[in-house]
Amino acid sequence: MKKAASEVAGIVEECSSFEPALHVIVLGSGGGPTEDNVTGLLIRSTATHWEKGSVVAIDAGVHLASIARILEAAPNGPGKVRQSTNGGHFNVSMAGDPFQTLHLPHESAPANAAYITRELVSTYLITHPHLDHISGLVINTASYEHNTSKKLIAALPSTIEAIKSHIFNNVIWPNMSDENNGLGFVGYLRLKESAPADLRRSRKKGYVSLCAGLSVKCMSVSHGKCHVSVQTPVNIGMPIHHSCSASAIPKVIDEWYTYDSTAYFIKDDQTDREALIFGDIEPDSVSLHPRLIHVWDHAAPRIVSGLLPVIVVECSFDDSQSDKMLFGHLSPRHLSAELRILALRVNRLKYESGQQGIDLGSRKRKRQRTSTSTRDGPEASSPGLISPRHPPRQPEDIDVTTLSTDEPSTSNDASSPLKALSGVTILIIHVKDSLKDGVDRAALILSQLESEEVHQHLGCKFIMSRRGGDILV
Repeated sequence: MKKAASEVAGIVEECSSFEPALHVIVLGSGGGPTEDNVTGLLIRSTATHWEKGSVVAIDAGVHLASIARILEAAPNGPGKVRQSTNGGHFNVSMAGDPFQTLHLPHESAPANAAYITRELVSTYLITHPHLDHISGLVINTASYEHNTSKKLIAALPSTIEAIKSHIFNNVIWPNMSDENNGLGFVGYLRLKESAPADLRRSRKKGYVSLCAGLSVKCMSVSHGKCHVSVQTPVNIGMPIHHSCSASAIPKVIDEWYTYDSTAYFIKDDQTDREALIFGDIEPDSVSLHPRLIHVWDHAAPRIVSGLLPVIVVECSFDDSQSDKMLFGHLSPRHLSAELRILALRVNRLKYESGQQGIDLGSRKRKRQRTSTSTRDGPEASSPGLISPRHPPRQPEDIDVTTLSTDEPSTSNDASSPLKALSGVTILIIHVKDSLKDGVDRAALILSQLESEEVHQHLGCKFIMSRRGGDILV
C-alpha cells in the first residue's frame, strides 16, 4: 500500500495554466437509506501538500471505513490520467484513487485509513446533526489514541448543542469532548453565522480559520419542517399562535418549525479560490423560512470574479417525487430553479461591472409565500429549530409551482441567464437509494438535470459524485 508521489507522475494532466488550489474528495455520495454510503467529504488546500492536520472532513456519515474501502480499491501502480473538463478550469475524476499523491506509511488499507483520520484530518465541519451526517464521526472516535491531536467539531452553535446534548452525553455515546468533564478527544468550535449585510462588506470579512490553508464562512439554510408539541410555561419566549390565559399553566405549544442546515464557503487562503458546500437543503419556493436567496447573493460576485468554480449540493430525489414528499430536500426541477436564481444574479453583476451579461433590472424572485421569520424559538430545548412569526400553512395546504418555465431561453429574452454559470461545476451528492430493481436514481437525476440545462442554458456542468471520486479546482 505504500505510495510515493514519484510513482504517480501521470495523475495530473491539466492545462499548463491551471494550478489547482482545492482538493475535494467524496467519501460518501448517498443519502440513505442504506448506511454504507451516506454523506462524507474531505477537503484540503493543495498548497499544504498533505501536511499533518491540513485536511477538513465535511460531514461524516461515513468516514474511516470509507477511506479504507477507497484505499483497497485504488490501483497499485501509477495513477490514472486525470481528465480535464470545462476548458481546464478544474479537474474532476471519479476513478476512485484520490489519495494517489499521498505517501502512505503502512501496508494495509485499514492502517493507512487510520493514519489519515488520526494524523491528517484536524477538523470535522458539520452541516447539521442528523445521523447520516455524523454517525461515522461518532463511532470513529473509538479509534483515537491519547497521543492523537484533539479533533475539532466546527458547526453552528445549534448543531454543537445537539451533538453535545444528544450524542456525547455518556448515554448514547461517551462524552468524548473537552466540555462537561469529558475525555477530551474532541473540542467544539462554534461558528458565527454571517449575516446577509455582513457578506457584502468585504471579501475577507467573516472567515474563520479551520486548519493550515483553509478558512470558512457559514450561512444557515432550511432543511424542511418538523412538528413540535411541548408542554411548557408560557413565559419561555416561544411564540404562541392561539389565545391563552395566564392562569392556564402549563401550556401546550403546538408549532411547525424549520430545521437548520448549513452552507459553507470554504476558501483556500493562498488563492482565495472557494468551494460552496451545502448540507441538506430544501428549495426556497416550498420553505417556511426561505434562506437560499442569501447564499446566492453571496455566491454571485465570487462566480463573476472566477473564485467560485464548484458548488457541492444535494439532489436527493428525481422529479417523480412530489413537493409534499421531499422532506426538506431537492429534486432536479427545484435545483435547476435555484441555480437559475443564482445565474440571474451573476448576469446582473456582469452587466453592472461591464462584463458581457444581461440587464435584469429589478427582477425579483416570485414565491407563493412571503412571510418573514424570526429566531425566537426554543433554541435551548430544540437546537436547530426556527419558529415562524406567523402561523405557517399546514403541509396539506401547500401547493407550490416550480420556478422553471416551459419556454426555452433565447438570447433575445431579457430575463434569460444565458451561460451565466459557465465554468462552474455542480457536484451532486446525497442521492437517496431507490431500492428498486432496475432503477438507477443517480443516473435518472443526472439525466433530468442535464435536460433542465438544455432548456435553461445556464452554462454549468453537472457531475454525479461517486465514493472515491475527487475534484481539483
